[in-house]
Amino acid sequence: PEPRAVAYQPPRTPAEVTLADIWQQVLRVERVGRDDNFFALGGDSILGIQVMSRAAKAGLAVTPKLLFQHPTVGELAGVAAAVDAGANGAEQGPVTGALTPTPIQRRFLAQRLSARHHYNQEVLVALKQPLDPEPLRIALRALIDHHDALRIRVRGDELELAGPLPASADPLVAVRLADLPAADRRSAFERIAGQTQSSLDLASGCLFRALLADLGDDGHRLLLVAHHLGVDGVSWRVLIADLVTAYHQAAAGTAVRLPPKTASYRAWARRLAEEEDRHTAEIPLWTDILAGQPAPPPRSDENTYGNSATVTVTADEATSRDLVRSTGAVSAPALILAALGQTLTEWSGAPRVVVDIESHGRDALAEDLDVSRTVGWFTTIHPVALDTGVTARSVKQSLAEIPANGVGYGLLRYGTDPAAAPLRASPEPWVRLNYHGQLVADPGADALFDTAPEDPGPSADPAGVRPYLLDLTAVVAGGRLRVDWTYCPAVHARDTVQALAEAFLTRLREEISRGGAGWTPADFPLARLDQSALDTIAGLLDELG
Repeated sequence: PEPRAVAYQPPRTPAEVTLADIWQQVLRVERVGRDDNFFALGGDSILGIQVMSRAAKAGLAVTPKLLFQHPTVGELAGVAAAVDAGANGAEQGPVTGALTPTPIQRRFLAQRLSARHHYNQEVLVALKQPLDPEPLRIALRALIDHHDALRIRVRGDELELAGPLPASADPLVAVRLADLPAADRRSAFERIAGQTQSSLDLASGCLFRALLADLGDDGHRLLLVAHHLGVDGVSWRVLIADLVTAYHQAAAGTAVRLPPKTASYRAWARRLAEEEDRHTAEIPLWTDILAGQPAPPPRSDENTYGNSATVTVTADEATSRDLVRSTGAVSAPALILAALGQTLTEWSGAPRVVVDIESHGRDALAEDLDVSRTVGWFTTIHPVALDTGVTARSVKQSLAEIPANGVGYGLLRYGTDPAAAPLRASPEPWVRLNYHGQLVADPGADALFDTAPEDPGPSADPAGVRPYLLDLTAVVAGGRLRVDWTYCPAVHARDTVQALAEAFLTRLREEISRGGAGWTPADFPLARLDQSALDTIAGLLDELG
């Protein structure tokens, strides 16, 4: 076993016992003590959302701010308020009517894709045991009725939430391919999967479909497809858990009862729209960041989803473990951004590069709006400048100086404020980084699902133009950091991207080995110190031993 950061102290109070049990489930560790730090054990902001959801079910109110300020079991149990489980004040019935588009939805609608009905996220799994189509159909309908964002309807550039799924609508396609020759089953499934991906109708009021396939001796497959307008990566963690719950209930012949809803996606969108005027003062910040980026490589009409290619690199287990357990002076995103900035500035020869960073966005508003179980597209994207000589410490300070985790950028860039016209005219970055954190499977899903070898089909229209030339997606799964570098072969050679990806891993290992050493002014906001003064104080403390 790996050495613990602190000596084990068992939980003492009922609240501590509850939180320790939740951390064990979410982080998949054998034992959690009252002095263990959530982030030192591998937790991150996305896994923190799962903690919030499970704590609410157990009668404890936990917010992102509380978790970051009180990261040990003992500290958090002392400040987590007791609540009636399920009594969160959220609307529990279907929420319908006009929906104010969020900044990320406005961004999508503004792209004017010729086939915008085909812009999905999907989950493809091999089933460890066959599923009965009828209980599965009941479970899928329950999910669509329960999670309002799955019922978004698009009319031009306006969005609305439709009512419960009509009885005539069927979200499930079940096919039997077992009678085909074994050599033809995979290609047949992949053809039908591709048809499913392109079959969503944005005017129907249902953004969710499923394909259940019997491949005979090759097993059974389940493909879940949802349009991106209604889901994001965090949403899938909620949907998969609810699908498992609903299927077991339906298969047992009982009524489907899902956990209580948190704040509706419509309530979130309304609150977000009210924030736009409060971010006007940020316009110079964002225009300055974007003005400093070098000219991108020539844009190519061939930069489409269908023409893209991907280079994948994987870090070793030790590097990955140290990354997810980074705490104190730096975080995993800061380490990754620093390594990326070093790689890109050295390659390009430019004094700085500007990268769009994507985050889950659920921490962008006041904490009285709990969305820990809300399905929807919450993503926040904003640019960050990475100068030559960038370090994890400097990235951390830069991120700390960005107001409200960057939500203002999307509100201003895709909003209606006339003062933001210079921002809307600024060139957007051509590199994006999306770090998903640590992917921890749900035990209930583990019992039903396994990875599938087949191709789920194109999640986006192959003719659609990609907004980025280099698009990085990073996730820690199975204890290893995997980074996908998606690029356009007409712009960048594969050897170039492969070399960049390998150089990035080298830089990342170097940053982790340094530990992001040193604190920044962001760690002491009340002290009003600059970096030079802080370094001087740290040096004096070192001399004193």
